[in-house]
Amino acid sequence: MYVFKIVFLIAFLLPIFIFAKQEFYGDLRGTPAQVTVVKVGEQTASNVAQGVKLANSSTSDGTPNTLVKRDDTGNFITNQINLTGTPIDDTHTVTKTYVDNAINNVLDQISQHTQLTIPTNGGIINVNSDTEILILKNTSNVAGYTINFPAHPTDKQFFMILLGTSNNVTGIINSTTDGASIVNGVTSLTPTDLIITDGGASVSYFYSLAANTWYRCQRG
Repeated sequence: MYVFKIVFLIAFLLPIFIFAKQEFYGDLRGTPAQVTVVKVGEQTASNVAQGVKLANSSTSDGTPNTLVKRDDTGNFITNQINLTGTPIDDTHTVTKTYVDNAINNVLDQISQHTQLTIPTNGGIINVNSDTEILILKNTSNVAGYTINFPAHPTDKQFFMILLGTSNNVTGIINSTTDGASIVNGVTSLTPTDLIITDGGASVSYFYSLAANTWYRCQRG
């Protein structure tokens, strides 16, 4: 009977002893009494732990080098989001930098394509080829002023002559230096009510490359 008990005890404890001495390999290391997870999929356990810590500590503030979560309204705070492309429709949002650059580009174009001149009696102005707005700033009434339109313009280019003073410029001679034609040239600009070719503070033209012609398209 005593021998039977010893055999029974050995048979009962031996599997436990063997299992306790078993060692794990691969993604698990250690023994059943102390198991260590080494990898989860292709990620190390430390990487997984770090990812969980970053996710749990995330906020809606745009803190550098942290994960950002949306707030209760679905938004988050950030200084800017850099775009690699150009928005192509109204559903695409843009960054402050993108908007600033676009505005600055427009302002640069306005600055570069605006030309100011002070007309004189019998004077002449050769407008720059990229000028879009010619501003006349005469300090007194002027007569017999020749305006040579932009030479070698691009197709569909616009050109405006704008009176930037309360004084008149009459007897305007519209001309070109590159052989282009001008249809409905303005004869004077005054602060008074405009008529077909006289009066008003501005006049605009549209250039057709196919016709090599400037067409008047607006008075104001």
